[in-house]
Amino acid sequence: MSKITRYSIFLLILIAGLSSCLKDILNEPIHKANLSFSGRVIDDAGHGISGAKVRAGGDVVTTNANGNFALNNLLLDARDAKIFVTKIGYFEFSRAYMVESNSTQDITIQLIEKNLTNTIDASSGGTVEIPGGAKLIFPANAIITETGQPYNGNLRVFATYLNPTDPNLNLYMPGDLRGIDNSGNEMALRTYGMIGVELEDNGGQKLRIAQGKTVAIRLPIAPSQTKSAPTTIPLWHYDLDRARWIEEGSLQRNGDEYVGTVSHFSFWNADVSFNLIELSGKVYIEDDQHPYVGARIQLTMTSDSSSSSAKTDASGCFKGGVPEGETFIMEILDKCGNVIYTETIGPFDQNTMLPPIILPDAGPNQISFTGVLLDCDSFPVSNGYVTIQMDNQSWKAFTDINGVFNIRDVRCDTTMTEAILTGFDLSGMLQSAPDTVSVPPDSIDFGYITVCDTLNEFVSYTLDNVDYVLVDPSAGIDSITGMFTYITGSNSQTNISLSFKNNNQTGTYPMSNFWVGTLNVSQPPTGLSTAVDTIAPSVGDIIEGDFSGTFLDVFGTTHTITGHYRAKRDY
Repeated sequence: MSKITRYSIFLLILIAGLSSCLKDILNEPIHKANLSFSGRVIDDAGHGISGAKVRAGGDVVTTNANGNFALNNLLLDARDAKIFVTKIGYFEFSRAYMVESNSTQDITIQLIEKNLTNTIDASSGGTVEIPGGAKLIFPANAIITETGQPYNGNLRVFATYLNPTDPNLNLYMPGDLRGIDNSGNEMALRTYGMIGVELEDNGGQKLRIAQGKTVAIRLPIAPSQTKSAPTTIPLWHYDLDRARWIEEGSLQRNGDEYVGTVSHFSFWNADVSFNLIELSGKVYIEDDQHPYVGARIQLTMTSDSSSSSAKTDASGCFKGGVPEGETFIMEILDKCGNVIYTETIGPFDQNTMLPPIILPDAGPNQISFTGVLLDCDSFPVSNGYVTIQMDNQSWKAFTDINGVFNIRDVRCDTTMTEAILTGFDLSGMLQSAPDTVSVPPDSIDFGYITVCDTLNEFVSYTLDNVDYVLVDPSAGIDSITGMFTYITGSNSQTNISLSFKNNNQTGTYPMSNFWVGTLNVSQPPTGLSTAVDTIAPSVGDIIEGDFSGTFLDVFGTTHTITGHYRAKRDY
């Protein structure tokens, strides 16, 4: 059985290059990058999570019914592009990416459900066994409230163990295995196991370990790591806001487990650290004009069979950190897991860009869609796009000047199926009726598609005398926070997100939060309001209204906006 060890070699999804020393990074100027995040938030069964809040920079969006989200036209630190995801009932998630400008980061994030592991008496303490083999040992009278008062009631422990040999660890672990050591250096980490812990009373109020007290932790050593596991291993806690692991203490090996104590709870990680060099490259299909998007690049070290992987971005790029002086088997896998390219590379003693890799096709399961959008007068729709929903996936393609759209991707199911096709004319604010079409396993030409119906869901607005139309927005109502309404729309050029507290009633209300495009809006956005014309008592109902006013960005510049939204409630 091959050993799978979680290094941070190519750990992150695309463009996740690591650097070995934070001090060196701090001496360099901060470079901003224009980029977009798009992707899906899922649970441990792979189902989309609706209503999760996804934040990057000053922009916040909410996942739709399928867990999908998009954050476009962001201006973030190229070495530290952070994304945050929250959803009630799950552990909070954050991660930092190193990105290239004008890139789209296509990511999948799996949230960890916050399940009650055990309830013990805080006054007497006790042992909590975490599924997977980890343990927490609480001493007596070691817990206080958030305000610092001693707590002696029921202690509800929510805990999770993260197996370092799980091949899907990249999907759900916090951060990217970059850590700050005791000397302030930024290091890459190799994990030997993680735990996440939160403490609450019966009413859901947060609790914490009292000052001067500690809780013992025990982490199992995975069988494939027993030979390499050191006697003493550094311990790191996760800083959610910084999206970094911070060195704090150590654990001692006792047989096939690590033991030690912690003085506070978040996520804790047992890791050794090492230096990296950067390895990058590009993957194309047929020629150097067609980037392979979403291909999985997997590297396996020949010295100990440790491996990890990344995905190519919208430009076919990949970039990551690898240990110096090692040789790797590089495999490229399509979305169905088929290995379509293999090469031995390395060793490397300096930052390296590999020669372009040009594949003859996208793999044995390649599929292509093509067609033409026409308006009501049979003229090409040059400012439009199509969406195709099939096999629980969604594709989008914009038209060219002749109204032509093309999609080339990989489909793992080789049987006949049905797809729902919808065309959109952004200039005319029109759409086609959703059309269900039988699709063969390889390719289909949809022919001419007429776009004549009134647009059903959209956010249209005029910002500083420039018009925008965003189709198929996400909308929802969060009763936990006091009946706030959230509406988010985006496309490849811009995005908008607004929220207001209207208790799901019609009327005029001030805007609570507002983001648009790349503007860094001063919050709260005083001067903006919305007139809600139609409310949505249930999921699937339409929310409709207008918004207008002026707002300031953080530089003191005044902007004017008027707009209209019509969106189906997703949650």
